[in-house]
Amino acid sequence: MADSGREILLQANQRLAIDLPASSGPGLQCWLVDPADAVLEVEQEPSRAVRTHNWTFRATRAGQGRLVFECHDSVSREPPERPEYAIHVD
Repeated sequence: MADSGREILLQANQRLAIDLPASSGPGLQCWLVDPADAVLEVEQEPSRAVRTHNWTFRATRAGQGRLVFECHDSVSREPPERPEYAIHVD
């Protein structure tokens, strides 16, 4: 999540891995809100039974998009965090 706001430059067919914190059971969970599907394809979604959520994407076509997640801790009253990345595919 520390890289949120970062611009990511990719070439067509290049893979992108995003790792976000998580907890099994109640606790921190992250969900894909905007998959930047104009330029990316989800290749692998994370298992919900691990301590990190690992997504893998593949750049499918040239253009721009925003990759957005929402992370919420179900045992906290804090508002959700929204890691977001500007994606540019050449």
